[in-house]
Amino acid sequence: MPIPEETIQDAIEREFQCNRCGHCCKGDGVVDFGAREADRMADFLDMPRKKFLKQYAIAMRSGRWHLKDQNNEEQWCIFLQQDAHGLYGCRVNPAKPDQCASFPAKWRNPDSFITCSGLRTLMRSLREREGAKTDS
Repeated sequence: MPIPEETIQDAIEREFQCNRCGHCCKGDGVVDFGAREADRMADFLDMPRKKFLKQYAIAMRSGRWHLKDQNNEEQWCIFLQQDAHGLYGCRVNPAKPDQCASFPAKWRNPDSFITCSGLRTLMRSLREREGAKTDS
């Protein structure tokens, strides 16, 4: 029996733990942000907003911006970095855009349950719990 979508969403909101695999910050896609988020990231990096935007953003006609990608084939977010232990993290994590902070509770890509190791771990746990319920 499939796990109800409400059960999955509730588990994501309450239990999701990032494994720092970095897949949410790799590949095709955009990170959209506004003035408040630009100021927050610029302040975190201790630089003026104008310099921050010139270095890290692409202006959109809407008055908002998109973060640039790293200059690689995988189109990694410009702030994605890997540490000495092979774990990925965001260079501006405490000040990251709202879009990034809301993953995976408020949005996820169709393949997120495949690419995100935190979601895979959570789903494995849910399946085990749901299986234990049906066994009793």
